[in-house]
Amino acid sequence: RVELNCCGIHGMAVEDAGGVIQITETDHPESGGARCSCMCVFDFEISAEGVPAGTVPLRLVREVSDWPEGSGTVFEGNLDLSAGAGFVIISDQPSMWCQQP
Repeated sequence: RVELNCCGIHGMAVEDAGGVIQITETDHPESGGARCSCMCVFDFEISAEGVPAGTVPLRLVREVSDWPEGSGTVFEGNLDLSAGAGFVIISDQPSMWCQQP
């Protein structure tokens, strides 16, 4: 889960960064630099081919092109792929924009 401006071009990419699987979340303003005055919560999922089974080092980086303070490494640790797939929960806390049922 990531909290980003509701308006923008959001994306993800995965690469091998020297033996570390690096996932980069990107957030750029729409053409003309347009942004909304609200934040939204997004759930991203990405698949990567050719990653060996087992435990692999993982780094999650966020790049917000018009907000450097919101950019940087979000998570660095290990991902267990011994079952053929894996996931990491960065935070299970609701966003301030979301309410618990």
